[in-house]
Amino acid sequence: MPKLSLITLHAVQNYGSVLQTYASQIYFERLGYDTEVVDYIRENNQKENLVDTYIRNSKIRNRNKFTRFIFRHIKRRELEERYTLFRSFLETYIHLTPRQYLKEADFEQHPIAADIYCTGSDQTWNSHWNRGTLTPFYLTYAREGALKIAYASSFGKNRLEKDEREIIRDLLSSYDMITVREQEAVGILSDLGIASKRVLDPTLMLSREDWRNFADVPIVEGEYMLIYQLGYNKNFNRLAKQIAKEKKIKLIRIGFGSEARFYGGKVIINPEVRTFLSLLANAKYIITDSFHATSFAVNLNVNFFCWLPKVFSGRITDFLSLLGLENRVFRNYEELSRLFESQINFAAVNRKLEKERGRCAEVIAEMVGVRV
Repeated sequence: MPKLSLITLHAVQNYGSVLQTYASQIYFERLGYDTEVVDYIRENNQKENLVDTYIRNSKIRNRNKFTRFIFRHIKRRELEERYTLFRSFLETYIHLTPRQYLKEADFEQHPIAADIYCTGSDQTWNSHWNRGTLTPFYLTYAREGALKIAYASSFGKNRLEKDEREIIRDLLSSYDMITVREQEAVGILSDLGIASKRVLDPTLMLSREDWRNFADVPIVEGEYMLIYQLGYNKNFNRLAKQIAKEKKIKLIRIGFGSEARFYGGKVIINPEVRTFLSLLANAKYIITDSFHATSFAVNLNVNFFCWLPKVFSGRITDFLSLLGLENRVFRNYEELSRLFESQINFAAVNRKLEKERGRCAEVIAEMVGVRV
């Protein structure tokens, strides 16, 4: 069986990150490839750096020595527990390399042998979250003569910075075939003179039945609206509480830490990954600012309402546009109330999604069949 080495953002403490890794692995295995995920953990996701990363990503937490001290003290245990939760999922369900790779030099000292080397999916090429251009995500570790591809990779933005254009052009010029997750990424690469094709996020290449079978049993009784919020926004929270109260529906929130108890709704903090799936699959409604929660809502046929984050929202609007669901975005109570009363025609959406799956399957089959 040919071996495929997959490098992606599996080690981010995020449900979407680990589930897209799982979906990629399953999909390539179904194509007949022995798939191994490179256990590459970028510096800001390494366990000893989690607290500093948490503080650095917020102006409030990083305001001065006092705020840094306070948040370092109160969040360390929560962040370590969250790390353990996602690490346990990876070690149970993902075929990781026997050793971890923490820096670029590790790839030279411990080469990875494979027939195909693949980047993706997710925001593997987002220089903001990566804090620069991390060359392993551009397959610089691949052995000479092997096939190099990208599967549903993303820049997470609609343009590159001037100082990274030439670097990225050079790094991607050695790929045999590139597929990306968003249409805006096709435009970015075209501007660099690099051809690419757009494909679906790997979570969408698995069926509704695949995910429902993988999800845990329901843990909430009765109908509920589920909040999955990545970026704190007081208007988002206010509108969610207002619509739940008016429509008399239970409000459940997936929280990342104890502070989520102040945002509204009954909070379930850091559920297991398969429980997270169950909460999505069994919700009556989902309200979210997350790309992956949006894509799961569509795939699971759950009515949803989408709040666009201030940055990196193109991946959400691009996906909604693909399936004719642009109207599921809300910015005020009137829009949210109108959406609450409307129902998505999932029969039509499922037909479009299935057509896209078929097209993407052909693209992926062509990609892994390419030879140097």
